[in-house]
Amino acid sequence: MKIDQSAKIAATTFLRALDEDFSSTEKILNYFYDVKEISVKKLKPEYYSAELIIDSETGEELCKVGVQIGDAYEAILAARIKNISVIADPPDSLILNTLAVEKLDFLADATEHEASLLKIYGRLRPGNPPQVDKARSLFADKFFDSNRYRLGKVGRFRINRKFNMDVPEDIMHLRSEDFLAVIGYILDLRARKETAHVDDIDHLGNRRLRTL
Repeated sequence: MKIDQSAKIAATTFLRALDEDFSSTEKILNYFYDVKEISVKKLKPEYYSAELIIDSETGEELCKVGVQIGDAYEAILAARIKNISVIADPPDSLILNTLAVEKLDFLADATEHEASLLKIYGRLRPGNPPQVDKARSLFADKFFDSNRYRLGKVGRFRINRKFNMDVPEDIMHLRSEDFLAVIGYILDLRARKETAHVDDIDHLGNRRLRTL
């Protein structure tokens, strides 16, 4: 996605910044994929890890969260790990690919939520020293201050209609539920589901008209 026509930002980075409940990679994977806990004996190299896999004895990181098991397969089998959470057969790897290219810059003791805020702050204010408080303030001004950004009654109405929501029209800021619905709709389009169809850009129902 783009903010203010600036460089592209991963949708997962924006989601992490928008809602702290979705700041962890594990939460994102559990929302979009069918995560299962399986025995290590049933593990396959083509599976994706849905958790950070660490050797409890040595403390060595064997596999990062959200990546394919691949070369870590033998090391995981050798470690004394009984069960792990995996994504066995992802229907669409779009979110996994997005997480793979998402590079967050962590300051000392920074959470994934704060790292995503810093990432966006760095794109909008290039050259400024990274500070969590300033990044949080800038994001709040951009998306939660009604004097600077709001969907408007028409925007809220259209989102409600598009995604079958019943959100009061006075809530004009962008919510995580709205953004999740957008991502889910794109995934449904890619899967060619009957519930999702491509809008006609030339249809006047999809445009805002100024009356004269």
